[in-house]
Amino acid sequence: MQDGPDVSPSDRALKEVFTPVDTADVLAGVVGLPIERWRYRGDGAPHIGPMAQDFAAAFGVGDDDRVIHNVDASGVALAAIQALAAEVSELRAQLKRLS
Repeated sequence: MQDGPDVSPSDRALKEVFTPVDTADVLAGVVGLPIERWRYRGDGAPHIGPMAQDFAAAFGVGDDDRVIHNVDASGVALAAIQALAAEVSELRAQLKRLS
């Protein structure tokens, strides 16, 4: 099995305690999440993103409020995309009904 900093095992057989996600709630969390430009201390490379404490407070994932696990960031992004797709679909249906 591949493992490393850029790979997170995601096989269903490795997981447990599945619960559905309310994608609209996740989207609301993303909308309210402060996103900032920043640099790590002692490093000149600029970055953009949320602070781990804000991410943990918004989504309640991970085992530490000092890091954002890539698997959680990806899951939040995918859930928010699904919520946006649902909103676009509903808006298109409304427009179709009006025309």
